[in-house]
Amino acid sequence: MSDGHARRDSEPLIAHIATHLGRYGIEVERVRVRKQPRLPYEEYAALIANGEFPFELRSRLDCFGKTCTNMPSRPETLEWLSAAGMSVMRWSLARDHLELEQLFDLWQTDLILIKRSDTWGGTSVALFSRERAAEIDWDPARDLFCPEVNPNDGDIYKLEMFGRNVLLGWMSRVPPARTLMDGGRLDGIFGAYGRRELFDWPESVLLPARKFGDFTRDQGFGHISIDLMRNPQGDFEVIEVNLGNVAVWWTTQFRSFRRHYARAIHQLLIERHGASSNLASVSTRLRFWLAGLIQQPKLLMREVQGAWSRRRNTRDLEAPYAGPATKKHR
Repeated sequence: MSDGHARRDSEPLIAHIATHLGRYGIEVERVRVRKQPRLPYEEYAALIANGEFPFELRSRLDCFGKTCTNMPSRPETLEWLSAAGMSVMRWSLARDHLELEQLFDLWQTDLILIKRSDTWGGTSVALFSRERAAEIDWDPARDLFCPEVNPNDGDIYKLEMFGRNVLLGWMSRVPPARTLMDGGRLDGIFGAYGRRELFDWPESVLLPARKFGDFTRDQGFGHISIDLMRNPQGDFEVIEVNLGNVAVWWTTQFRSFRRHYARAIHQLLIERHGASSNLASVSTRLRFWLAGLIQQPKLLMREVQGAWSRRRNTRDLEAPYAGPATKKHR
């Protein structure tokens, strides 16, 4: 497993995965990003990455995760989601500023969002008025425009998956983006950084999501996050999918998340690499158990570090949304 997260967040998760797979005689090696594994890559069955890895590795072994290059654009992934049967937000490409201006009338809106491809974290997402549209620059083939899903509701809902396996559902309560605007433009919309809580997804969403999860796994992606919002009618609409680099600092605290993650990887290895679904011999299981036992003091320290970090991250991320918005749209 290629690990790109902070040790305090990822080590307990990977240790749980290793313990689960060890019961079936399957060995896991953890490789830090920008480090080399013990053996040539070709000696391994698969690389399962939670951080970016060089695209060229796909020619050397089966890889599941986000590559540094050759990633699909936002328009492509929204088409994938639609084809799987998920309800997707309204969106459009635009060749020039004239077509962009026409979108305000098409959607009967006073504000439009631009979402640029090949970015993450909300840094290149912007909300702007018709008067500020002339300032916007974009890639006509890869960057998309969309109206707000709900001008009066900024809450973000997350469905994290690995293949067809649901890892966790959660939501973040945040104010509508337009309430944070100043002067008709807002650069940087940071999504699910408000107060977080677990969320149980209805089967009407899970059914097409599992189909989409199967598709993304076939395309060589692993841990993904589908982001949704509620429209004014209360129905869910997908706003984007993150095909890798999905943060685990908050989710890894939940035992169900770790358990589902381990089972998803085991299922992948069974289906793609002929791994055993039967328990290994007692001696083999004892060997893996002892190896895990040796790690317990370090893992306990990581758990404590992770809990402290979650409190700090939560406080810092929620701070901008702690009180009523002070900047209003004009």
